[in-house]
Amino acid sequence: MSLAGALDRAGPWLVAAYAGTALALPEVGEGFKVLVLMAGFGGFFWLARGRRFTAPVKLLLAAALVALLSWGLSRLHHPQWAESSPKVHRLTHWFAFLAVAWLLAGRVRRVLLAWGAGLAGLLVAPWFTGRGGYDWFVGWHGERVDFGLHNAQHATLLFATGLLGLIALAGRCLGPGPWRLLRGLLWTLATLACAVAVVITQTRGVWLGLAVAALVMLAAAGLALRRRLSPGPRRRWLTGALLAGVLGLVLAAACSPIVEQRLADERQAIAQLSRGQLEGVTGSVAGRVVSWWAALPWIAERPLVGWGGNGRSLVLTHSPGLPGWIGEEGFRHLHNGYLDTLVNYGLAGLAVLAGLLVWLTREALRARRTGALPADFLLFYMAFLGFWLVVNLFESFLYFSSGDWVFTLVAGGVATFMPWRTGLAAGSDRPPATAGARPANAPCPGPLRESETRTGR
Repeated sequence: MSLAGALDRAGPWLVAAYAGTALALPEVGEGFKVLVLMAGFGGFFWLARGRRFTAPVKLLLAAALVALLSWGLSRLHHPQWAESSPKVHRLTHWFAFLAVAWLLAGRVRRVLLAWGAGLAGLLVAPWFTGRGGYDWFVGWHGERVDFGLHNAQHATLLFATGLLGLIALAGRCLGPGPWRLLRGLLWTLATLACAVAVVITQTRGVWLGLAVAALVMLAAAGLALRRRLSPGPRRRWLTGALLAGVLGLVLAAACSPIVEQRLADERQAIAQLSRGQLEGVTGSVAGRVVSWWAALPWIAERPLVGWGGNGRSLVLTHSPGLPGWIGEEGFRHLHNGYLDTLVNYGLAGLAVLAGLLVWLTREALRARRTGALPADFLLFYMAFLGFWLVVNLFESFLYFSSGDWVFTLVAGGVATFMPWRTGLAAGSDRPPATAGARPANAPCPGPLRESETRTGR
């Protein structure tokens, strides 16, 4: 067997091993991640002739250059505060999904294997990193829990992403085919577990992100109904039922005592902040607002390339007038991925992030038009994108391992079907001959056979 063949066979299992162990067994997962990066990027740069300098690779190089430039200028401008060496990985880790995308080779079964392993690893993680069933018990009775997954905010992010994936791919799990009863039972249990975990981890920013993702899914469902049903009472009835169902779920969640209490916790602080009263206000919301306000002069002073990799810590340790309780509350960053990026790497760093998300979204839509990307995968990505943009307003998931894990798996599972991966010529709307794609206006069926979604090297 050739090295390319061995890499093709081993690749999806490496990705699944990384996805399944990263949360429950972090040290093991880190080892598998190194193997995924080596195999994925090694295979890409070895085999992808003519595609080595496509758009995502150029963005990756731009991220490395921005990190180096920011560090170099920080050594010249403020050497006493600059890091001793450049930390390029803080920006380039956003592109780890490219290695995953290459190893999954544009095959639906491989993507489902990786996502399924990730979900399984998440669901068993509380018994490895936390207190197991006890966490679920005390969480159900009002205690905020984190399952040992860094903190409650990160645990909510992980379970919320799992919930989005389960909802988006429900048709595959509940549709006709072998093992339908077992698939339906497992889907129901996993969905309930993720939904309960999202509630008992009590993170308001993630709840808001889920609300935005729900709107994205609702809009997608509405568009699907309009395309498949002719105007008339049936369309109106189904649309009304869909709206009523979503509204019912929202009301059920809002009526939960845990959700109600969490939303009321800092109502007074929010009211004071809305009146511009920053003095004497404490808590997580106040800490965010105060630190964000303190970051603005730093951003204004060095807007293009920022202050280097430790810029956010400079804001929290050297800003005049910043309340002492900020440090006592454990603030080590700005709890806003975009402000962290601006302080550390300036507009150049934010431009790399924006360019990456724009490229991913544009290519995902293009891959769907050609029939290469299944419709439910696109739905998952679009819902996740809305969710991801919101949650990073209130936490710096962009720079933590939890955010790295979910973004790598979701983006990698979608990017594997894109023209960048399949070798589709730029500007062409036709998929490769080996893709087995349907016409752009054909409905997406249920689970596709692997042979129908395999893409060329």
